Amino acid sequence: MDLPLHELLGYLGLFIGSIIEGETVVITASFAAHRGYLNILFVFIVAMSGTLISDWFWFIMGRKNGQNFVNKKPKLRHNVVKIDQILNRNPVPLLIGYRFLYGLRTMVPLVIGISSIKFSRFLFYSTVATVIWASVMCGAGYFFGAALEANFARLEHYEIKIMSALLVSGAAIILIFKIIKRRSYETP
Repeated sequence: MDLPLHELLGYLGLFIGSIIEGETVVITASFAAHRGYLNILFVFIVAMSGTLISDWFWFIMGRKNGQNFVNKKPKLRHNVVKIDQILNRNPVPLLIGYRFLYGLRTMVPLVIGISSIKFSRFLFYSTVATVIWASVMCGAGYFFGAALEANFARLEHYEIKIMSALLVSGAAIILIFKIIKRRSYETP
């Protein structure tokens, strides 16, 4: 199968973006799929793959060296304790829902890795959570494109600007959350 360069770069960017962050990149790629630049099935598969790799990486990091990592970063300890309490009280909702918890998506798999939950159980719930998450994100981007197209007759003149605006907006939101999070750690 010979992919044009723009598709190959689109899937590569989606894969890397899915590992690093997720929502904005997946929604933008799904919008691009609606516009015919990418294939929505491939977008779904690539988004799932990157997301699962990220989750499993953090779980394994938690399993191998998580406690030492947390001990070296005392500011994280509060979040770890809260996540661990939720995990002990309601493990299934957390195992399925953590993908939708912005700012905690790397922390939760790390804490789960530190816990006594078996890898096979995490693998199952992580896969279920990722299928749900990728379906929601891909659906949002794809149907966002359909809604725009239905309301704007000449969308093709703006599609690159719209995709760029989605990526820039998402990056700005991520940056703002990271600044707020950093400031909350610095506040005594």
